[in-house]
Amino acid sequence: MALSPDGTLIAVGLKNGDVAVHALTDGALVRTLTGGGVTGDVYRTFWSTDGRSLTAVTAEAARTWRVPEGDLLGAIRPPGADTNTEWDVSADGTTCAVTQRGARDTIAIYHLPTDAVIRTVAASHPIALSRDGRVLATAANPDRLDLWDVASGRHLRRLHQSAGDGMAFSPDGALLFVRSNSTEGSVAWGVPRTP
Repeated sequence: MALSPDGTLIAVGLKNGDVAVHALTDGALVRTLTGGGVTGDVYRTFWSTDGRSLTAVTAEAARTWRVPEGDLLGAIRPPGADTNTEWDVSADGTTCAVTQRGARDTIAIYHLPTDAVIRTVAASHPIALSRDGRVLATAANPDRLDLWDVASGRHLRRLHQSAGDGMAFSPDGALLFVRSNSTEGSVAWGVPRTP
């Protein structure tokens, strides 16, 4: 479930892979977002910052629609995606980071409208993508985090801390907050600027 940035709509993921968008004021159904041949529970939804698109994630795929029109803008189906796959989406709904497990864990970064892989990074979960889609945070091992420039694949910084219970970037992307198992609360790290 996710509220639109202006607080007027709520997106609710359904068990059949669709997303119901309701008006927050009276609960009226505005649109049911369908398509892409995807079934199964929608377990995450992401609004773009302008509220004009919505991305929904199931175990097997991520799809993005124009809202309220309901036009399907793109879909990705990473190989091997399942209920353990982690996803994060940029605020504009165009960039998606996805964990891919195999012989060596990798993170694939997709351009959602074209289903093209922008880059892959040898890393593990958890993951966090900055709101502008320019910086990716990944776990390197239980006691290390790495920051990556999405466009170039350049390693930006290594943080000597456990990823613990997860990570999130500040809205401006200047800080990465990490909830660690070894400390109480969260720790904030400065994020290098990208070109």
